[in-house]
Amino acid sequence: MKKIIMLCVTAITIVLEALPYGFVMIWTWVTPEGAGYRLQKVAYFDPIAYGYGQFTPMICAILTCILLILCIVAFFVKKNGLETTIIVFSSLAFVVSVLPLIRQAEYITALSIIIAVLLLANMVLSFIPTKKLDKK
Repeated sequence: MKKIIMLCVTAITIVLEALPYGFVMIWTWVTPEGAGYRLQKVAYFDPIAYGYGQFTPMICAILTCILLILCIVAFFVKKNGLETTIIVFSSLAFVVSVLPLIRQAEYITALSIIIAVLLLANMVLSFIPTKKLDKK
């Protein structure tokens, strides 16, 4: 049951990361008339953010994709080392998802908060030990 929930949470997280409202890019300009700025919301997978120096959305998206692959493999293969790897990648994805909050709160949207909460839920689920059936 735990693996199914983790798989669903990770899949939902990837779908939300693909939506174009996850991360805010701030464009500023200065003219002789004055300065201005414009906010543009982009998806976590959008290379524009990566190209302009905002590395955390793309890294978080890649870590979530790796996490989905690990959850799929863990659904079919039962190994303790795989569960440890899932714990590490879910923890890394959560930490990277909240890193923009450290820099500026303007980069955070409601969707990015939901993504961080889903990654936190996945991290908490990964720490819950899987019950082993006693075979007699």
